[in-house]
Amino acid sequence: PETVAYRLYGSLSPITTLDGVPHRAAVSPYTDTPGRDGTYHYRVTALDAVGNESDPSDEASVFYDKASPVIGVQGVTEGLYAAGSVAVSFRAEDANLAPEGAQGVLDGQAFASGGVVSQAGSHTLVVSAHDTEGHASQTSLSFTVDKTSPAVQFAGVQDGVTIYAPVAVGVQITDLNPGTSSFVLT
Repeated sequence: PETVAYRLYGSLSPITTLDGVPHRAAVSPYTDTPGRDGTYHYRVTALDAVGNESDPSDEASVFYDKASPVIGVQGVTEGLYAAGSVAVSFRAEDANLAPEGAQGVLDGQAFASGGVVSQAGSHTLVVSAHDTEGHASQTSLSFTVDKTSPAVQFAGVQDGVTIYAPVAVGVQITDLNPGTSSFVLT
């Protein structure tokens, strides 16, 4: 019988059996566009007019590099307000990552993964990475380290004075990063 169709089996792992391996109908030449970087393994079978499938071909593998590196940051998130020092780590993943890996910049200065940010104030971390094919990624996170408690000041009253009339008490709360405040006068 004459061959009428082909099946292309593809996997990120070596193919030792076709059981459970996804396949697609294929016409030669076949172009595959994987969804992520990696080494892809392929085998092909032929089908005749009545559906008989041939034994699989020898395996062929191809290294596919199209995607940009994926950057991950731990220890801080966008908009974080931390009451103390924070340890920040970052990494990049890519099947073909450039030797220097992920590069960090904190407030305009080089910053190594695993470093600790202890200076109070607002900070911006920018992490970038590229692979050997020139695909690049970058992520930026802003966060704040606030180690100072709010300061409270009263106006309109003096400590230790007894007053027998209504008094207007003023309260001023000062904080580097003010939020919602409440107080109770007793």
